[in-house]
Amino acid sequence: FHGSSGDGEQFLRISGWREQADATGLVAVFPTGLRYRMLDTGRRITKWNDGGLRTKIDLRDRPIGYPSDAPFPADDVSFVDAMLADLDARLPVDRSRLYASGFSNGANFTARLAVERSGVFAATAFAAGELQELRIPERPIPMLMTLGTRDDRLLAQTGLDELPLDPAAILAEPVLSDALRTHLAALGLDPRDPAVHAAPHSTALSWPADGPGADGAEFHFVMLEG
Repeated sequence: FHGSSGDGEQFLRISGWREQADATGLVAVFPTGLRYRMLDTGRRITKWNDGGLRTKIDLRDRPIGYPSDAPFPADDVSFVDAMLADLDARLPVDRSRLYASGFSNGANFTARLAVERSGVFAATAFAAGELQELRIPERPIPMLMTLGTRDDRLLAQTGLDELPLDPAAILAEPVLSDALRTHLAALGLDPRDPAVHAAPHSTALSWPADGPGADGAEFHFVMLEG
C-alpha cells in the first residue's frame, strides 16, 4: 500500500516487491487509493483510509461519478476484501499465507488491516507509519514496524535533529514509546524487557507472545539509520 500521493504503478517500480515475486513465486499486488482534496493544502492526492482520514479531507469534494450511497471517505477495508476475492477467483492463492505491507499513509492502513482483518492476514509489516488508534484484533498476528532516524514527520514532534538508535533512548523518547505501547497493547504483549539486537546502522526491538490470549502475537520494531 503506497504512501500519500503515490500509486500502485509507482510502488510496483520502486518497492522491490515485484522483484521478490519474480524470484520466489509469491503474488505481489499493488493497488491504488482514491484521490481526496486535503484540507491543509487544497491539493487532491491519493490516500488510504487509515481510520483518521475523515478529519483531513474536504467531504464535499467527491470524485466525479462517485456513488451517492457509498461511504466517503472510501471503505478501503472492504475494498481489500473485494480485491482478495478477485485474486482468489483468478489465481491459486494460499489463503493461509496472505501478508500486507505499506509505506507512510499506506503503513497506517496496513496497521489498520492488522487489527480489523487479523483473521485474513498471517502477518503485516509497515514502514514510516503506525496504528492510528488502539484497536484489539480478533486474534493477534505478528507485526513489523520500521522507521528511519531522519523521519521528518516524527522529528517535527520531538525537536530532535535525528531519532535515536540507542535502544534505551528509543524507549525513553515519548513519541516513539507511545507508538510502541499502542501496538503492544493491541497485541496483548508485555512492554517490559524487549529482546534487543543492535547492528552498526540499525536497532531491532522484539516482543514475543507472552501471557493469556497472546498466542501467536509478536511485535518487531526496527530503527534504521537515515
